[in-house]
Amino acid sequence: LSRCLHNSNVVSIVRRGGKTTDQWNELVNHLMDDGKCAKVVAEEDLFGSRSAMNDFKSELRGLSATNRLPKLGLNAVGGPSASLVLSCLGQGGTMVTYGG
Repeated sequence: LSRCLHNSNVVSIVRRGGKTTDQWNELVNHLMDDGKCAKVVAEEDLFGSRSAMNDFKSELRGLSATNRLPKLGLNAVGGPSASLVLSCLGQGGTMVTYGG
């Protein structure tokens, strides 16, 4: 995806679920290396923690040359994770849900 969006940073919010530490690390490495993600975070780490969510939003702003939140969110799942994606978008941002 990042190859199609020039000068863009791809951030993945993914479900850790029952993955072992090794499985999780393998997934993160794959997304960071092959997927060219700038950041990978487990959705479980963001649910129910205002502090973690604020820290994550600060990290997102830090990835932007303009220090702003993202304008585009892609959501493949729907459900509660969609609210995470939506809450990470800047004013006037767009979320596209293509699964669920």
